[in-house]
Amino acid sequence: MWILMSCLMVLSLILASCGTTETTGDVEEDEGDDKVIITETETDTGTTDGDGDVVQPSSDEPQYGGTITIRDISEPTCCDSFANKMMTGGPVILYVYEQLLAFDWERGPAGTGEFTNNAVASPEAQMYGELVERVEKPDPETWILTIRQGVHYQDTGTPAGKLVGGREMTAEDVAWAYERNVHSPDGAIQVLQPRCAAAFEIEQTGPWEVTFKTPVQPITAQWWVIEGGGYGFMYPPELVETYGSINGWENSVGTGPWILEDWVTATSISYRRNPNYWGVNPVGPGKGDQLPYADKVKRLIIPDSSTALAALRTGRIDMYGAVTYDIAEELWGSAPDLEYLEYLGSGFGEAHAFNLRLDNPSKPWARTESGKKVRQALMLAIDYDTIVDDYFSGKATKDTVLVNENFKGVGYVPISSMSASVQDLYSYNPEKAKQLLTEAGFPDGFKTEVLVPGAPTDMADQASIVKNMWAEIGVEMEIVPIEGSMLTPMVTRSFEWDDMFYGTFQGGTVGSFGFSLYTYLGYYRGDNRPQFASRTDPDGTPDPFIEANFATMMENIYVNWPAAYEAVENIKPYLIENAFKIPFPQPYSYQFWWPWMNNTHGQGQAGTFLKYYWVDQNLKGEMGY
Repeated sequence: MWILMSCLMVLSLILASCGTTETTGDVEEDEGDDKVIITETETDTGTTDGDGDVVQPSSDEPQYGGTITIRDISEPTCCDSFANKMMTGGPVILYVYEQLLAFDWERGPAGTGEFTNNAVASPEAQMYGELVERVEKPDPETWILTIRQGVHYQDTGTPAGKLVGGREMTAEDVAWAYERNVHSPDGAIQVLQPRCAAAFEIEQTGPWEVTFKTPVQPITAQWWVIEGGGYGFMYPPELVETYGSINGWENSVGTGPWILEDWVTATSISYRRNPNYWGVNPVGPGKGDQLPYADKVKRLIIPDSSTALAALRTGRIDMYGAVTYDIAEELWGSAPDLEYLEYLGSGFGEAHAFNLRLDNPSKPWARTESGKKVRQALMLAIDYDTIVDDYFSGKATKDTVLVNENFKGVGYVPISSMSASVQDLYSYNPEKAKQLLTEAGFPDGFKTEVLVPGAPTDMADQASIVKNMWAEIGVEMEIVPIEGSMLTPMVTRSFEWDDMFYGTFQGGTVGSFGFSLYTYLGYYRGDNRPQFASRTDPDGTPDPFIEANFATMMENIYVNWPAAYEAVENIKPYLIENAFKIPFPQPYSYQFWWPWMNNTHGQGQAGTFLKYYWVDQNLKGEMGY
């Protein structure tokens, strides 16, 4: 018996020694210096992961466990958008808290493939209920929401968590929180959509039912109020009643898949899995699985892009993006095992334009017939094809006005299908540009200046390209650098800028996410604050053509979506021909992730999606990370 036991012990030691270690690059956090540094460390590739937990064999079936590590470029602001008069707390909100409506995972790449979820192309995709089981729309202005039962607040173990006690979320909670969200004088919505918020009505109409009335611009209300513009969320009222707000991250208690565990200033934010989360995987091999799959999520705050790329290459972070083509080329060479997705974004923060001050009749490009010729001349003087081919290596599109090709069938019509007068504006023709300037009364051109934010850094390069092209027709443009933090209030609140600024296409330095029909037009008309930068009715007189189609769109939303989209398609060529903004080509973007990150479909690190991702820990070990 002793001999047999001794043999078994020796055999177990031999098997345990079969796990190997190898030296590979890694990233370590130096909390004392508040920085992230690259070092060489040993990675265990045996039968346990870095935390010493047993690794399950590779499988196509989703696995539980592991850590998802991603990068933040800067320290986020925490946390209460309804007490700070600004949109705050994204890294907290999208992990800890949840919204009434959200992205429909089943209609994305994991399911029907109807939407990419990189650039959602329809407000219909946002009709999926997260904390709502059912949405009834008897008319465009009415929302009857059946609140999901069985959703409990997180048991965080903190004093705030103990105060809530893991109780079930109720319809009373929703009505109370939304009354505060919409009508609080300190809420962000009071700055972003004050008219819409003022008209918004909230009423609990049943034990598990809440009814919203949105008499002013209902599609706006869907995005900015009901969905919260990406920052609206549900929280237990007793937190506000006890603490006055939910600005302290230690007091974060939501219904989401992740519990906020730690926040090290300028270094990292850590979350752990909510074991009592209500959500399940609705589609795919893991259909019916309780979410989330990963045990932890860690966000490393790494401002420097070279450090962040090194962290990706060495496997310290699991996904990275969106990045430009030149960075993608470097990663293809230095980390060929990375998987990636090439895609065209919705235009938020990616498609830029020269935004013109249209409300000053003394400007060459004023809202007059001669001003229209000046604006068209500025477009004709830009060699769009050369910029796409040379500056962007062919990885860009010049068809960016209003909506791009992501929105085929839901508002997009290609330039190639439009009239010759529209298509010609994209054909480089400096001679015709000079002729138009002469007809407009500027045969020798004119001088102007453009405000250009310092970040991203390529914006100054792009403005310089256009500066040189415009110089060929006598337009002397001075580039005036400005901090983005200074530019934003100038173009969205005080309106204290003179000529033009170069920024996000849809208006101001705030772009349109593109998944609401209203935001297709919100930066050309209406009361959306960022659109004050360059709207088509600067003196308050609406544009008849835009207003007629907008009215058609509003009559058909939620009732006849194709007719609503057709109204958008009618407006696009009109906007291009009038050149209310001077567009710049939009580059393709790239998302990267390691093969051990499963079910991502290239959708990046959006907080609403991480609960569906799972980590193949065995594969990660086999790859030496």
